[in-house]
Amino acid sequence: LCARLLSRMFEEERELNKSRDHQILSRDGCMPICSIWRERVAQWYDDVLNNLGESRRAGYIAMNILDRYFVVKGITNLSSRRYEVACLTALFLALRINGRKSLTIFDLIRMSRIGVNVRDIIEIGQDITRSISFERRVLTPSDFIKPMLDHLPSVIAVRIRDAALKNAE
Repeated sequence: LCARLLSRMFEEERELNKSRDHQILSRDGCMPICSIWRERVAQWYDDVLNNLGESRRAGYIAMNILDRYFVVKGITNLSSRRYEVACLTALFLALRINGRKSLTIFDLIRMSRIGVNVRDIIEIGQDITRSISFERRVLTPSDFIKPMLDHLPSVIAVRIRDAALKNAE
């Protein structure tokens, strides 16, 4: 059962990687702008998601959206304001795709350090949704780990899951 499920996920991932934006990301990797701020944004996503009681899966999806957007658009240099708007918007989209709670644009604006407004979020959101594909779900490390952990005692599974997800980041 576990092997069949993993096999299906690998096939799903192969299909996902056929999309133009995933191919560009696989070929070119993360843009230089990402390497500078990526770790801070990932930590911020983690903090926000913990505060909201959301899964880390949404943070992984938000980073995937952000990475694909930057690489498809060829964005290598961006003002800190535009970068913050893109990060907030990617989180908003990820929570819409995967989250349990409904985060509003006004919630995002309150999270902004530099006074992002509704127009900024909508503008970047439209550009992101026009630029990258959303036809298939993004598989996350937890999607691959969970089927195996379901067969272990819960105490051991929790320790392995936490270690595996930390290493996957």
